[in-house]
Amino acid sequence: MSAVLKFENKQNEIISHNPATGERIGSVRNTSPEEAQIAVENARKAFQTWRRTSYATRKKIVMKAREIILSEMDEIALLISNESGKPVAEALSMEIAPVLDLMQYFARNAESFLKPRKINIGLYSLLDRSSKIVYQPLGVVGIIPAWNYPFSIPLGEIAMALMAANKSGKATGRSKIGSNISCVRVWVDIAASNVPTAAYPIEPSRIIRINPGMNKLIL
Repeated sequence: MSAVLKFENKQNEIISHNPATGERIGSVRNTSPEEAQIAVENARKAFQTWRRTSYATRKKIVMKAREIILSEMDEIALLISNESGKPVAEALSMEIAPVLDLMQYFARNAESFLKPRKINIGLYSLLDRSSKIVYQPLGVVGIIPAWNYPFSIPLGEIAMALMAANKSGKATGRSKIGSNISCVRVWVDIAASNVPTAAYPIEPSRIIRINPGMNKLIL
């Protein structure tokens, strides 16, 4: 029978362990609900500026983030492996490679996806009427990532949210803080440091309580 690993659990600290060895990888202070609420309010203020950026500016930032991942992919893959237990090769092929494709795809195509488009209104068009769909950014987008894909899922969601001119923040659960925060650090490392993205180490239950302050919450 295999041994059962027991991990310490502290209310005000989120600790990451290697599931294969039980080794403590790192920890961060748990964000309080009050701090998370302030973060949402700050995000809403930042959104007012970010929503006016051009698609070309957003594309440049997302592609720069992609370049950073490419330059650090071995280090990121090892971190994902240590935190989730998946082999390094799987981290590269199932987490990093797909999100690199996603970032490039939406950086290149978001503008065409979100441009206003006319819709057919049938006989009403004979009355000199027209109708069209216009996409508007939602605002503050919160992300609670899955434990088993701690890098690719939140990073892809952040890239799509930013290309759609939303402000993105994410909550980090109990187990994969290194991969989650590494995901967001990519954006912080970009020369255009005004990218409105941040990581908040906080229990998912706490961020759900402040959900009314967000325009969208991705689980």
